[in-house]
Order: sequence, then C-alpha cells, then structure tokens
Amino acid sequence: MVRKKPARKFRWLLLPVLAWQVVVHSEESINPKTTNVPAGFEDLTKPQMVVADLFYGGQMIGAVQITVHPTFIEFHDPSAVLKLLPLPLNPERVEQLLQQPQSKNSDRICQNAAQDDCGFLTPKDFAVIYNNDLYRVDAFFAPDLLPQQVAISDPYLPPSSSGFSLIQNLGAAWAGNYSDETDNSYRTTFNGNTIIGFGEKAVRSQWHYSDEQGYQVSNLYWAKDFRGKHYSAGLFQPQGNFGYFNTSRSVFGVEFRNSRLTRTDLSYQEGAQVEINMPVRGRVEVYRENRLVHSELLDAGNRLLDTSGLPGGAYEIEVRTFDESGRLLTSFTEFFAKDFYLPAPGEWHWSLLAGMPTESGSHRGLPDYYNEGLVQAYLGRRVSDNIALFSTISATENQQSLELGARWIGSRLELSPNFLLGRGGQKGYKMEGLLELPFVTLNASISKLYGNKHLYPQDEYPLLRNNFSQKIIGMQSAVFGGSLSLRYNERSRTTAIYSDNLPGGPYSNNISKFTTLAYRRSLIRKRNWFGDVIFSYNKSGDETYSSIDFQLRYYADQWQHSATALREFGNDQIETPHRLSFESRWNDRELWSAEVEQALGVENTDDGYYLESRTRLSGRQGFINSAVNYSKDGSNRTTNFLGSFSTNIIATGKQIAWGGERAYESAIIVDINGSENNDFEVLVDGSRHGYAKGGKKSVINLLPYHSYDITLRPLDDGFFEFKEKSQFITLYPGNVSESTYSIQSLYVIMGRLTSFGNGIPETLVSIGEHEVTTDKFGVFQLEVPIEMEGQSTLEVKWLNCSISVEVEDSGENWINLGTLQQSDAYCLPAFEVSKNNEKQ
Repeated sequence: MVRKKPARKFRWLLLPVLAWQVVVHSEESINPKTTNVPAGFEDLTKPQMVVADLFYGGQMIGAVQITVHPTFIEFHDPSAVLKLLPLPLNPERVEQLLQQPQSKNSDRICQNAAQDDCGFLTPKDFAVIYNNDLYRVDAFFAPDLLPQQVAISDPYLPPSSSGFSLIQNLGAAWAGNYSDETDNSYRTTFNGNTIIGFGEKAVRSQWHYSDEQGYQVSNLYWAKDFRGKHYSAGLFQPQGNFGYFNTSRSVFGVEFRNSRLTRTDLSYQEGAQVEINMPVRGRVEVYRENRLVHSELLDAGNRLLDTSGLPGGAYEIEVRTFDESGRLLTSFTEFFAKDFYLPAPGEWHWSLLAGMPTESGSHRGLPDYYNEGLVQAYLGRRVSDNIALFSTISATENQQSLELGARWIGSRLELSPNFLLGRGGQKGYKMEGLLELPFVTLNASISKLYGNKHLYPQDEYPLLRNNFSQKIIGMQSAVFGGSLSLRYNERSRTTAIYSDNLPGGPYSNNISKFTTLAYRRSLIRKRNWFGDVIFSYNKSGDETYSSIDFQLRYYADQWQHSATALREFGNDQIETPHRLSFESRWNDRELWSAEVEQALGVENTDDGYYLESRTRLSGRQGFINSAVNYSKDGSNRTTNFLGSFSTNIIATGKQIAWGGERAYESAIIVDINGSENNDFEVLVDGSRHGYAKGGKKSVINLLPYHSYDITLRPLDDGFFEFKEKSQFITLYPGNVSESTYSIQSLYVIMGRLTSFGNGIPETLVSIGEHEVTTDKFGVFQLEVPIEMEGQSTLEVKWLNCSISVEVEDSGENWINLGTLQQSDAYCLPAFEVSKNNEKQ
C-alpha cells in the first residue's frame, strides 16, 4: 500500500504533460510549423540553428546549416545542399523539396546492432533521418529521382598500345601416301597472313601457294574495329549476320557493323538487366534455387548488377540487399535470362554490306567476281528479357529475299524460328528447339528451303542456297550411372540448275538418313586409372553397325597410356570385327623450355596391323606438327604422312624478330640484354605463354582484341638481377608491343670472417664494388653480378685487411669461400691506416 500511493500520484502528475503532447501532435499533423507549448517550456521548443553533417548512402558528403524544430528540420541554403548530393534526374524538383520542411523521422534511428528495419527510408520523393545527438542528417531519394548507375563504366577495350607494326604469319601443310594398290600422292600448300597495323587499323592480306593451283589471294582489305564498331573495305569474307539461307562468299566491297570483339562486357551483355535501389551503401546477394550465385558491394543509388558471372539460361533469381551492418533492406524475385544469341538489352545488332560477290572455284591471283552488286542489311534487338527479333534483307539486280527470325528462351524450353521469302518463289523455314526435363534433354532442328528456285544464268550470283531439307533430333540422358545419347539426322539436297545449260526438268535429290544410339559408362575412376565402356548402334540407310568398346587409360607424370578393345557387329563392309589398340603419349611438361609431345600407337586386327607416330614441337622459332602411319591390311601395305608448321616475322619501327609458338595476329617482342643463353618464362595474366632467351629477341604471339598484363620470370636455376615490372598492353590485329629487360646473372658468394676462432660481427665486407655487412656470427652472403668463368681467385676486403682467396668450393651460381682468418690476411698497421686516411 505504501508503494501504490506515490505511483498513483505520479500518474496524475503526468496527465497534463500527456494531454499537451496529444494537442501538439494533432496540430503538427495539420501544420508542422505551428506548436502550442505550455507556459515555461518555450526555451525547450525554440528553433535551433546548427551545423550538421550531411550523409548520403552512409557516407559523409559535407556540412550543412539547418534549423531544428521539435519534429522537423529546415535547410538554410537548399541550392548549396543540392550541390553536395548526387546529381538527380530532376534537379529543379529536388531543390523544391529541399526548400520544404523535412520530418526528422527520428524513430528510424538504429538503437543497436540487432534492430531491424531501421537506418533507411524508401520515400515517395525525398526524406531525411535526423539524429539530434550526433547532429547528423541522412538523405534518401525515391528511385525515380536518381539516374541509373551502370555495372561496367567503360565496356570497350582501351586504345592500342602499338604504333606502326608488321606481322607476317608463315605456314605450310603437307600430306601424302604410298600404297601397293593405289597411285602415290603428295600435296603441299604454303599459307601467308600479312597484317600491317596502325593502332586500331590494319591492312590485311591472306595468300596461298599450292602445287596444283599456284598463287592465290583470298583476302586483301583495310579494316578498323574500335569501340564496338567495325569497318572493312576491299576483298574480304563478310562477318555480319546475313541470314541462314543466303549464300556466303567473299566480296569486293565495304562492310559496316557493330562488333563484339572490342567489348569487354560480353558475358554481361548476354544477360537481362537487373536493377536495384540501394538507399545506403551495402551489399547485394543473388540466389538461384536457394544457392548463392553472385554477390557484390554497392554504393547508394540505382544500380545495375554485374551479371557477368551468372550462369546462362532462363530462371528465377532472388535478390537480397543488406546495409553495411548486415541488416536486410529488401528482398524480391524476378525472371532472369542469359543467352549468347540474344542481343544486349537496349542495344541494336546491325550489319550493312555492299559490294560485288566473288565466284567460287579455283583461281589464280585475285578471284573473279560477278558483274552485279549485292546489298545486305541485318537488324536484331532484344524486345524483352528473354525474347529477341531478327531480320535480314538481301538484294541483287534480279533477286531479293527477306528473312525474319526470333529467339525465345524459357526456364526449360528454348525456341528459335526463322522464315524466308524469296522473290523467285523460294520459301524457307527453320525451327530449332531445346527442352530440358528432369532426366532427359531433347533438342530438334528442322529446316527446309523449297519452291520454284529462280533459274539464273551461270554468270549470275546465286543469292540463295539450293533447295534442301534437314531434320536433326537429339536426346541426352543420364541412365544407370552412365550417359545415353540418341541422334537422328535426315537431309536431302538439290543440285544446282542453270538456265543457260538446262532449260528445265526435275531436280536431282540426294536423300540420306543417319541414326546413332550410344551409351557410355565409367567403370574405373581412381587416382591414375580411368576406364569406360561404350555401346553404340549406327544405321545409315539400310546398313546397320554395332560395337562394344572398352577403354582403359593410365596417367603418370609425363606419360599417358591408353588401351582399347573393340568388337563390331553387323557391318558387312568391314571384315575385321576385332580390334585391339594401344597408345603411349609423352609430354615434356616443364622439363624443357619448349613444349614437346610424342605419341606412339599400335593396333592389331584379324587381318593386319597399324602403326602410328605423332610429334608436336612448339618453341621460340615456331611450331611443327607431323604424323606418320603404316598399315598392313591383307596384302596391301600403305604409308600415310602429313604435317604442318608455322612461324612469324615480326617488325616495328625499331626492331625486327622472327619466331613465335603460335600463329596469332598480334605479338610482343621481348628483348633481354644480358644473361646470355638463360631461359625466361613470359607470363601473360599470370600464366605461361612462351619463353624468351637471354641476349636475344624473342617473339610471343598473342590473340588480338585483348588487354594483357606481361611479366617475366626466370626458368633456369640460379640468381638474377633485374627490375621486375608489369607491363599492361592492349593489342589489336597487326599490333606488336616491345618489352626490354636488362638482366644480369648473379653469383652468391658466402663466407665467414673470424679472428682467433671468433666471428667478426657487424663488419663491412667488399668484393669489387659490392659490399655487405656480416651478421653477429661473422657470416656474410653477397650477390655479385660478375662472370666467374676463367677466374680462380677473389679478393675480399674488410676494415684495413684484404685477402686473396682461391675458389675451390663452387657451383653453377654460387661460391663458398669458407672461413677467412684475419691472421691470414694482409692488414695495414694502425699508423699506416691513419696516413692513408689523411691522404684521402
């Protein structure tokens, strides 16, 4: 009872205060600038002018002057506040909002780390959270007032790192055979690819010389590909997407199209855009079927997610956003589609071509061309997240065609229809589809070009292909621990008809059908052993063929061995149903600087045997690949041989070099001064991409349309002195970049200074111009860039002493001087040391 009376009395005292708060809040809801304050409380509710810290996205962006009222604040200089905030889409509208009183929203302040749904607002236009204790104002925008921030700021390759340069790829291929029953044959072709580069532009030519057709030029043109646009002029093979039913031949003409080669956001382009609004700085997480597939840190604002790492396909994703403290801000789901064939969202895919097409068949020098013009145009665009439309128009003097296509991608079903209408009466269609079910994947492609094909003279360019029809149906499934696949292919083709040598008549149709059913299952899968069994059934027309194939593979260091046992059934054309084969493959891996691989194989059948050898060598000077096989089948003996090689001649305005392991269209010249005959590994983006030799110029071929980080690392054992540097370059076709290093081989010289058996600590030791200080035990180690060949003694100096030491214990890159006794050294007396110091 004693405790209740004061409590009851205290509640009566609170009633006037509560009544006053109700009146104040009711009036403020009508007019926030009007307050009714009881007598004696005026000083507590007077407006206060303060300087507060302005935050946006959780980061301080400046200081502002405000007037603080009991339930709202006012900005003194709205235009100054607008300059501190991120640039909105409608600055005039935002400045008007800043001129209005802003509610404090103090109830949204986070009181502790465990509190949810605090620290941010999602206003209709603009709002703030004011913390009176910290004098802090957090600003928040509605999403429609903020601009969209791209996920990748610059999606294009940087400008070229090269000026004038020349790349000449040279290669050759040969093949032939000797047989007891047929005539011997031998064929050789030399190939050249000449590229003269001028930064992002290049003059290109591809030429060939064969023993049958002589000298030929297949391409000769000028090209530029920069920031997503490609230009070509001359003799070239068109690269634009000009339909499925059109013929494709080289042209003398011009081409202008968009290009993916100079884009750095290809994987991002393939996906639909995912936009989120971050009221504060934090992180975003993307889930697919409750699996985290992507996460990134983002600043405040309207942000496009970088979907480059998301898997392809069409599926539902869940997007969750969090602030820096880990509080959940929003969570939503949406449909996402990512596909290589869909154009980038909001961008057009287009191509324009005009010129005179070339004639097919053999020729010498430049190819012949049709005396008529060809014009083609292609246009494609993604109209929704998972749907795209395409169109192609082609025309010559007497022929025109229109092709329309689409692509739709769903979570389990993909469809790609194409339809063609030609002026000469030809029509065509193509339907492609893919269906993914829980235990099986089905795919089908049906295409047909039919109708009264335009009868054209033989000297008139055939705009469309000959009539044909094709059906391809496939199935893949995982069954009983293995993989089952079925493929059916049916196609028919019509021979060409020319109006000047055949006035009419029936077409000549060739129809072929193929069916393949295969089942593959793994029998052994251990550390070094792998074994599989393959059952297959094949049908071609009226012929059937079945087989059982056992494969066994063993991997060990540089060796790979494989054995195969094959049993065939039901094939009347093959008289040897049993076949046993064995192959051994050896790869040097990192044993040598060059890459060497040698494979030997033997096969035994019921009526003969087969021997094969394959060799591949890739080094500084180029690449060579060769294969030779010998077979005996009954009384017939046959030897087949083939091979190819490639190398490069590289030149810039200052240097010329030759070699290169690959026939790529851009390169770097690594020039190493010093360290003769030592090998160095050239690392491209951290991975080996060839090697360079000390004292020489080495060529490293690289793919064009890429930016690379180039570094150098010694391959040989030993110690080297050089300035480690990382060179960032961007290469286009024909570009050659130069990288020069000065490298000296080092000898590590070790020893110990002693005096009466005790080490001489902290003493400066010099050998030639190189110095080092001994440790507390008198031990020293010195790296000296000298040539030791022919030297048998070294002079070591310390303090006022010197000694000539005969080198006895040494290796390829080191010398151990052993223990040097000061009593064995020649040391100047103290007074002579003083005189020498005075002279100096």
